[in-house]
Amino acid sequence: MANAGFKAFLNITEKWGLNVQQQRTLLGDVPESTFHKWKKEGNVKLDKDKLERISYILGIHKSLRILHRNDSVYNVVTRNIQNGLFKGKSPLEIMLNGRVMDLYHVRQFFDGQRGW
Repeated sequence: MANAGFKAFLNITEKWGLNVQQQRTLLGDVPESTFHKWKKEGNVKLDKDKLERISYILGIHKSLRILHRNDSVYNVVTRNIQNGLFKGKSPLEIMLNGRVMDLYHVRQFFDGQRGW
């Protein structure tokens, strides 16, 4: 499960245009050497925190795929949103604060947008 989740995480975040530092931040500041080792070897060992973070990213992506059925799905996270949660920032800016709670709030927002 960890290997598949990590591969999906990489695929999604690369399509979002994230660099390695941003990807590491979303995973909870994984050491750079560990991150590159995981990418190279594919033998990923993830603790509960990292699995939870990946789960939120996958959930956000799922909601975006339902809400935006075209290539723009990958651009939504960089768009500024005017509401109480985002306050003119993009979902990506919120997520890059690095806290699990930020990922949770972004997922909750997009799940709400699709009526979940």
